[in-house]
Formats: sequence, structure tokens, C-alpha cells
Amino acid sequence: MYYNGGSMKVVSVRLDEKLLKEALKRIDEGEFNNLSELIREALRTFLSRDRYSWRDRAELRKYLRGRKFTKSGELIKSIREEDEL
Repeated sequence: MYYNGGSMKVVSVRLDEKLLKEALKRIDEGEFNNLSELIREALRTFLSRDRYSWRDRAELRKYLRGRKFTKSGELIKSIREEDEL
């Protein structure tokens, strides 16, 4: 279920007690300001994880081998644009 108003949408999520306690612990420790912020960050991380075919520097080097390169600033800009969900 979600509310379709404004730029942010409201969704309902069911969490088991263990997961909720761990999330609230992170909030209490100051890692996140609230549960919404934690869930948004977790979702961004999850969605971006499968976007790239490499998991470490060695795989990234293998991915880039033989490709035509652009200026590093352009590459960084394009990656940052992809990361803005």
C-alpha cells in the first residue's frame, strides 16, 4: 500500500521483531535519524548492488579491460547520475 501524494510516497512494511530491533538500535546509536531514513538507504544500497557487474576492484578492472575510456570526470559524473535514485 502506498500514498500517492507529494514527491515522497508512504508505504507500509511488515518487519519481524528481530529486524526491527536491529534497525532501532542503529537509530539509537545515531547512524540514522529515523526508520524511514534507514529503510531508504537500505533500499538504495540493495537496488544499486545489482546494477554493476563487479563486486571488487579486480572484477572492475576485468570489466574495464578493452573498453574505450572517457575522461575520468565524465565517468564519475555518469556513475553519480546513475546512483541518484
